[in-house]
Amino acid sequence: MGKYSKPESLEEALECLKDSAATILAGGTDLYANESFKADNLHLIDISEIQSLCEIESTSDGWWIGSAVSWSEVAKADLPPLFDGLREAARMIGGRQVQNAGTVGGNICNASPAADSVPPLMAMNTSVEIRNIHETRLVKLDQFIKGRRDVDLRPDEMVTRLFVPDNGKTSRSVFLKTGARAQLVISPVMATGILQIDHDDVIIDFRISIGACSPVAKTLDSIGDRVRGLHMSEDLSAYVREEDFDILDPISDMRGDAEYRLNTAKSMTRRLIRELQVAHV
Repeated sequence: MGKYSKPESLEEALECLKDSAATILAGGTDLYANESFKADNLHLIDISEIQSLCEIESTSDGWWIGSAVSWSEVAKADLPPLFDGLREAARMIGGRQVQNAGTVGGNICNASPAADSVPPLMAMNTSVEIRNIHETRLVKLDQFIKGRRDVDLRPDEMVTRLFVPDNGKTSRSVFLKTGARAQLVISPVMATGILQIDHDDVIIDFRISIGACSPVAKTLDSIGDRVRGLHMSEDLSAYVREEDFDILDPISDMRGDAEYRLNTAKSMTRRLIRELQVAHV
């Protein structure tokens, strides 16, 4: 028989992790389908009702999202246009039951290359707060996810919150994915675009992140570097280059071959640019 703990506070949860290799349980939507869930020596620490992990907090510097916040809560949260891409991704993760149970922290810790939330979170320059009983550290999301099902997390640590910096009121975002339907589909390609402009409609920041085309979602920094400082009236699609996509490493599987994924990423990037420019008008 395994062991089940349901701490009432974050401090109690960290104490549970201190002396044993345990598994954090929040929504369980990924864990229940995992073979490790059947192990006799499994110790589950259920954090689903720890209040401090179930909150979204706005500060002067940005937003803190608790690791046990569900995708349904993200979708309906009162957040600025910067989060539009993430909210759209939240509405497409699994079906309604998965969105009600699945959590922000669980999705990034599962580290699936096809995780819907990772491109928007990465495009927003998100950092991950990690804690154990002794210390707290903050790691950029693109460094936290090291590869397929591989994250920077020690056995005595847990993800407690995510931090999204405030990019200003003029930021907006768009999320796109391919698939036969909006929900209950693992997409062969997904992407998020984020745009920030100043009061003269000059681009301050521009980021596009592509998911499911490499072991970890990739941000196409070269495009952002090229268009930064341009006016929004310009044809931004003209600044996309073939070499911008060399950073991607798509595979072939039952959902699509590598060539399809790469070509879709290219067309999706141009569509993101158009939609961000249209949203500006």
